[in-house]
Amino acid sequence: NLAIYSRSYRCAKCDKIWSSSNHFHRHVRNCEAGVKHKYGTGTFNLRPTVFEALEEGVFVPLELRPFPFIATYDIECMLKKEVDINDTAKINYTSKHELASVSVCSNVPGFTSPKCFILPCEGGQNQLVKKFVDYLMNISETSSAILRERYSKYLDQREHFKDLKSILPSCPCYRLMVPVMI
Repeated sequence: NLAIYSRSYRCAKCDKIWSSSNHFHRHVRNCEAGVKHKYGTGTFNLRPTVFEALEEGVFVPLELRPFPFIATYDIECMLKKEVDINDTAKINYTSKHELASVSVCSNVPGFTSPKCFILPCEGGQNQLVKKFVDYLMNISETSSAILRERYSKYLDQREHFKDLKSILPSCPCYRLMVPVMI
């Protein structure tokens, strides 16, 4: 008698829950659920990695597959007294967060020392963000150049790359990406 041990019953196929074991058992006999989530292009399937797609013609050793580089950053803000902020019935605003500095560090050779970008002047947040993003792009381009050299003997086997466009992200700058952690 399952009622002694449990007050609810969950179908392992579809995750529906019942409080009655009779209803649960009746459902289990007929449940044909296999896929719970549907996406715009059908059910979700993991796409193969670049390395998996190339395995038929090009084998890249397993120790070369993990992406070796990362960039991290920390953003600091200051609270600026503000009098012209629209208050609501329940909230009274007194200050506004404004960007003050960004620190960046990476394990990409040439970028391993922390770099700090400090707000140059009042209202210079856009300039600060541009310097920060430009620096990240430099890290990314250096990472890309190092990896192109590392994988050069595999990249030379171009005939196996014809189907790669469907595997790589749709972002036009995918060749320059470096994972960034906040």
